[in-house]
This record gives sequence, C-alpha cells and structure tokens, in this order.
Amino acid sequence: MNLCAPWPKIAGILNVTPDSFSDGGCHLQTRNAVERGLQMVVEGAHIIDVGGESTRPGAARVSAEEQMKRILPVIDALVAHEVPISVDTTSALVARVCIDHGATMINDISAGEDDPAMFPLAVEREVDICLMHKRGNPAVMQQLTRYDDVVHEVHHFLATRAQAFLEAGGSARCLFLDPGIGFAKDSQANLRLIMSMGRLRQLGYQTYLGASRKSFIGAICQVEDPRERLPGSLVVAMEAYRQGVHMLRVHDVAATVQALKMAAALWAHTDNNKL
Repeated sequence: MNLCAPWPKIAGILNVTPDSFSDGGCHLQTRNAVERGLQMVVEGAHIIDVGGESTRPGAARVSAEEQMKRILPVIDALVAHEVPISVDTTSALVARVCIDHGATMINDISAGEDDPAMFPLAVEREVDICLMHKRGNPAVMQQLTRYDDVVHEVHHFLATRAQAFLEAGGSARCLFLDPGIGFAKDSQANLRLIMSMGRLRQLGYQTYLGASRKSFIGAICQVEDPRERLPGSLVVAMEAYRQGVHMLRVHDVAATVQALKMAAALWAHTDNNKL
C-alpha cells in the first residue's frame, strides 16, 4: 500500500451533450450546466472538465462548431466565477477558442493524434494536457479489444505520445497520462490497467484516471443503469488513490471526496510494520 500517495485532484465531469452514456441530456441547458459545475466545485472538484461531444461506444462525431455552441456559454459563465476549466475535445480549433475563453487544460482522448495542431497549441499557450490511449473511434473501438499485453502496449503508446509532446517543445510538468479505461478495452483489460497505475507513474509524468460509472463496473457488478454504479466507482477511486494517481475524473464529486477523506484517515493510522 502506498501510504505516501499524493491526494488526487478531482476533475468534475460536465457533459453538455444529449448522448453521453451516463448524464447525456442532463446539462444541455446552460443554466443547468453552470449550476452543476458550481455545485461540483463546492463539493470539492479542483477543475471542471467540460465536453460537447460524447465519446461513448457508438457515438457519432460532432463538428467543432457544434461543440463550441454547446460549451462556450457554460465555460464563460464558470470562468466568470473563477472556476478552473478543462476542455474535453480532440479538436485544436475547439481547444484554442476555449483557452481564449479561459480554459487552462486540454483533455484529448486521441493523445494529439486526431489533430496535429493540438500539441503546438498546448505548447504555445502553456496549458496542461491529458493524453489518453484509445484505438479507433467510438463507432468501432469495442471491436478492437485484443492485446498481447495490454499494460505494456498502453504504457508504450502513452510514453511515445509524451515524447512527441516534449519534442514539440512541451514541458513534462504540463502532461497527464490516461490509460483510457473503457476505450477499446474489455473488463479484464480495464482491471489490469487500473491495477497498473503505479507502474504508469514510473514513466515520470502525472497520471489521470477516468473510470467513473463505466460499463465494466456494470458488467462486473451486474448494474445496468450507469447512475447506480457509484459504489463500484468509489472502489476504483480508492485503488487509484492507493497507487498515487494524480487526477481522478468523476461524476460524483461529493461522494468521491468523502471516500478519499475516509481512506486517508484510515491509512494515516496503518502500522507500516504490519503491511
């Protein structure tokens, strides 16, 4: 057990979409989205990850123009309340405009592969960027779940993309690496990657994990409704904390923060000699 694990930052998920797997349609109205974002900050979120395009399996692509139409009013309102913003997009155009409107982080599920302008933008604007592993696109990714060694292959991909970012002039301190739970992985692969987050840290970059309410939790726990997967999501968050993950991307901020506080209190009283 890593009793010296840093307290993870919390990225609160705010999907301004009609079709996200868990909360699609809940925050389409700007007022509702802003209220939810502010609520998550009160609950303990360090940053709000705003996205205008669903990346669930089978999701259709959304144009840059439509993404901006959905998210910019929300970002403007949250920034006016001094809320830190991450923009969840693979489009450098969307990311650039959102940075102009106050976003300080890019969450790119393509690790800069979808848009070659993404790395130069992040370098130019000196913002944080999360690079995630995936295969294919949402329409086909769950047909691409075969690996010889999923941990090695995912970590090698992320190390390669991190090096590409550095070669583009980026700073290692701006990088977060995400194994892409649920993106072209089956349940067993997801479990192996979660249990290997400590190894991912050894690459020398900050780590990021988004497993909240995902389908592998439903499959393992036999819970069909994503909104009923909080207990499983909290167990994953506690394991991520144990392994020293730097940032957790979650739907249920208050519950996650409470669980982290309880875990920290218990681990502070663990007898190291009995581990």
